[in-house]
Amino acid sequence: MVPHLKKLFENLVDLTLDEEETSAVAMISMEGEVVQLKSCSMRGGEVEEWMHAVEESMRYSLKGATRNAIIAFEQDDRKEWITRHCCQVTLTVDTIMWTRMAEELYLLPSEPTENDEIQNMEEFIVRIVLDLEDAIKLIRTQISHIQRINLNALVT
Repeated sequence: MVPHLKKLFENLVDLTLDEEETSAVAMISMEGEVVQLKSCSMRGGEVEEWMHAVEESMRYSLKGATRNAIIAFEQDDRKEWITRHCCQVTLTVDTIMWTRMAEELYLLPSEPTENDEIQNMEEFIVRIVLDLEDAIKLIRTQISHIQRINLNALVT
């Protein structure tokens, strides 16, 4: 079944199985990124049931990883945050947070003056530029191949 994963799931090339080979414990992307899976039993049943279990485990695991990354986004240093989470989760959460910042800029509680809007926009631009500069500095350090792919996706 594992050789056919690439045909069934985009960018998934392998699964890591537990010692008894009864559960998948991690999924591996084409780039070599490993993402831990939660509760993916492969005991008995038809192939279709097993594939459905893999798909459900992927969703459940990525949903949990995304939730954890959203919480960590507010607490961690951005450079550390980027390198701690898998690529898909980092891109998703970064987009969510960028959108939230943009919405907060335009959804001010009271009627802002034109000067308030300009000041808020300037602060937003400064934040975005600082985030990009941090990512560029991180690209220039010793990071893994997967982290480099993740950073390239963030800045392009």
